[in-house]
Amino acid sequence: MNNNEKTLEQLKKELEDAKNALATIQKTVEEKEAEEEKQRQAKLAAEKEARRAEIEAAEKHLIKLKSEFAKDYGSYSAVRTYSTNNKNIPDYLSWVFEV
Repeated sequence: MNNNEKTLEQLKKELEDAKNALATIQKTVEEKEAEEEKQRQAKLAAEKEARRAEIEAAEKHLIKLKSEFAKDYGSYSAVRTYSTNNKNIPDYLSWVFEV
């Protein structure tokens, strides 16, 4: 039976059924999107914590290395100077002058 042979009531019923089906699908899509966003946020939080832990471990290691260096050599200075073209250039500027 094609749409021309159906009664108005039958067509209205099909339309209502289609609207209900669409609403169900839309709700399912929204729920899936919300769940995926929740999982993405959880993964992001876990990655953030892992990276923070990695940074903190590296900082602890750096502090240990500096302490050992200072114990062995008396002190530790983060700034070193290089001599180029008779100019002393601090380490943090050496990239400018391509030392």
